[in-house]
Formats: sequence, structure tokens, C-alpha cells
Amino acid sequence: MSWISRSSPGTRGGRLRVVGNLPYNISTPLLFYLLDHRAAVEDLHIMLQREVIARMAAKAGDSDYGRLTVMLAPWVSIEHLFDVGPGAFTPPPRVWSAVARLTVRAEPAFPVSEHFGAVVAAAFAHRRKTIRKRIARSDQPRANRGSGLDPGARPETFPPEAFNLLAQKIVDRRQAPEPSAPAGKSAMTEYRRVLLVVDLSEDSLLIGRRAQAVATALGAAIDLLHVVEICAGGAHG
Repeated sequence: MSWISRSSPGTRGGRLRVVGNLPYNISTPLLFYLLDHRAAVEDLHIMLQREVIARMAAKAGDSDYGRLTVMLAPWVSIEHLFDVGPGAFTPPPRVWSAVARLTVRAEPAFPVSEHFGAVVAAAFAHRRKTIRKRIARSDQPRANRGSGLDPGARPETFPPEAFNLLAQKIVDRRQAPEPSAPAGKSAMTEYRRVLLVVDLSEDSLLIGRRAQAVATALGAAIDLLHVVEICAGGAHG
């Protein structure tokens, strides 16, 4: 399909209108390949398993909402047109199919951060975990404050643009100058990793505050937080 990359509006009669019954095992990479060349594509009318179409067209808060929904959202608007029963095929499959229309947006729904995909992948790696548990600990404080997102909420409740905002805030946080040492204390910037020994029965927020206090005193940032438990036989990670 390399010819797609050579197509452009005004050639071959205009932008492409793609129609197809997509094989399940290649549907996702094929969709994103086409969207990489979206300047040459007007819309797509595709048939897939009904469950996949449901995920593509889902809204935030729906049970089918997930990574595929969010990754497609900046580039296309999606309409679930109709279902196709097993009796339409010979031999009949065991699953229902559905047809959807994907209309390529003239402009992305929002300016897409280069880290958008990575944040979405991390957020949906374990669906039942909250954003707080999916985003790296060192990225959380400023990212959560700047994005206005509830770190205790699950990712399937956030609209697509929220993940992009979170990605941008993480980038801003990483590009920000390192914190300076408190007045009267010399900065020891060679300290980049903090080891904090705590009792695991203590509250995790208290652990985080202690780690941040140690890092600030050293004039360092927390790149990795090791939490260990003190036992009779020694410390165990």
C-alpha cells in the first residue's frame, strides 16, 4: 500500500474513500497506517467484529472505552452505522460484525503531544488501576496539579484530550529546572536517586512526603523510589 503515501488531494480524482471488511488480526495496524497518511484519505467505511467497533465508537465512561478509542479520537470522528449478523456470511462465523464510518478530521481534535501515545498506553495497561498508580511517581505531583485531573479516578472516565493534557504537563515538568537547595545548604546535585527505608504499615502518602523532603534537602529529584521493609533478618525490597 505504499501508493497511499504518494497520493494527495487532487490526484486520482481526489482524496481516498476507503471501504473494506478488515481482518481482525491486522485491523489496528492497518487503521493507524491509513491515519499516518490521513492527508490523502477522506473517510473509511469498515466492517469489523462488533466488539471492536463498539470500542472504537465508545464515549468516556462507557464499558467499551479504552486505549483504541482514545488513540483514534484526535484524528477521526467515528459513527457505528449498523450490525451484521452471522447469517450474512457463508459459512456463518460465531461472532457478529458491525460497520462504522471514520471521517478524517480537517484538523486534529486537539494539538497532540509527542508523548500522548505513551501516556495512553501506560494509563490503560491495567484498566482497574487509577491514574495515580499508572503514571510514574516522580511525574505525578506537578502533572496532576497542572492538568486538573483527579489522580484517584480510573482512566476510562477521562476524555481523550485529558490524556494529552497530562502528557504535556509531564513534559513541562521534566523540562523544568531542577529545584535549588534550601538557603544555607549546599546543593549536592550528584544525588539523583533516593533510598527511603520505611515501615510498610505507614501511609503511602506519608512515605512520598518523606521522600520528597529528603530529595529537597539534597537538591535532587526523585528518579526512583525504593520502599523496603525492615525485618528481623534485615531489609527486604
